Amino acid sequence: MRISNIKKQKILNISLTLLVILLVIFSGPASAVKVTMTPPTGQYYSYQTVTFTVDIDFLTDDRIPIDNISITGLPKGDLSFQPDGTIISGDAGYTVTKIASADYGYGYRYGYDFSYGYGYDFGYGYGYGYDFGYSPINHKLTYEIKIIGLSLGTHPGTANIKVNTGDTSKPSFSSSQSYSFKIISKPDPDSVLEVPAAELI
Repeated sequence: MRISNIKKQKILNISLTLLVILLVIFSGPASAVKVTMTPPTGQYYSYQTVTFTVDIDFLTDDRIPIDNISITGLPKGDLSFQPDGTIISGDAGYTVTKIASADYGYGYRYGYDFSYGYGYDFGYGYGYGYDFGYSPINHKLTYEIKIIGLSLGTHPGTANIKVNTGDTSKPSFSSSQSYSFKIISKPDPDSVLEVPAAELI
């Protein structure tokens, strides 16, 4: 009887351990650094600008150093810029504007990589990220990357975004995003514009 009870207890302990592991896996991290891009879609006239938007989301307790952001695979070649949006290198057809700011300050720096599922410690220092609730500032960095002067035709590709930390413990947080859009000729100003019937109502 005693042996049977011991076996039951072991089975119960193993079951509880597995349950905890499953809960951790499916609940996801309480904190994470997530890098995403919203690409352009559809058609654009040759004189119009094409916009890519990059978001760096910081969830609870994340604060990381950022040296620069680099993107490869864009239609006009590689691009890199500073956290404030100042371009470091890239084609003259690029403009970068920071449209949302995350908190920047001194403290203990840590980042959980959303893409790979690991956490990284950067020690004490200055960094971008979560402000611990002391102010209503966004927990996100957002950049608009505008491109002009693209050639006519379809532009398919995959952009690879890296948020470079300048720290060997975790050199970058990264993601990739496929895109496809088309540049078409500017319409003839003398041509008659056909207005859809729905817009005449």
